[in-house]
Amino acid sequence: MPKIYFSDSGVRNYFINNFNPGALRSDMPFLFEGFVISELI
Repeated sequence: MPKIYFSDSGVRNYFINNFNPGALRSDMPFLFEGFVISELI
């Protein structure tokens, strides 16, 4: 399955409807991966 990277994590959070603080999130590795990709680009 192809991955989709968002340049704005707020848009991603809107689509999955998850605005919890970082300590309560189970998807922090995915957010970090998106951050690394955006820095490389």
